[in-house]
Amino acid sequence: METTLILKGVIFDTASNSPVVILKISDAELYLPIWIGVFEAQAIILRLDNIQTPRPMTHDLLNNLIKELGITVEKVVLSDLVDNTYYAEIHLNKDGKQYVIDSRPSDAIALAVRYECNIFAGNNLMQKAKFIDLSSKGDEMEQLKKWLEELDPEILGKYEM
Repeated sequence: METTLILKGVIFDTASNSPVVILKISDAELYLPIWIGVFEAQAIILRLDNIQTPRPMTHDLLNNLIKELGITVEKVVLSDLVDNTYYAEIHLNKDGKQYVIDSRPSDAIALAVRYECNIFAGNNLMQKAKFIDLSSKGDEMEQLKKWLEELDPEILGKYEM
């Protein structure tokens, strides 16, 4: 069974000079940080902030293509974690036929925010990922920033393509 994730935002980890996408399990105070590339972070932030670019960016182009071809993005699943590399799938439907496309999580999330579809964690990811428990009271983003400042990057692994 898949677990629903909520995209909480993108923050910048100054220790690694990398953006970090923050996902939260929908019914728990458990958070999953995933270090991503700068361009993918920009693609996610542009959509979250409803910023329109003069010309379509790559993820906008993909979204436009999917819609024009009559394909539906049903969901995005962060499916696995292998050797510190996260894996994702984009689940598509075209005229009742299902397609599952391999993706980097950052690209899948960038598409999910454009298509406004659900993001899930698969069973393999739920068993392997190190979620952060922030069940104590307080501002969640401040707690996440504080946690990142104190984080030893070796605990979660580094961003890999």
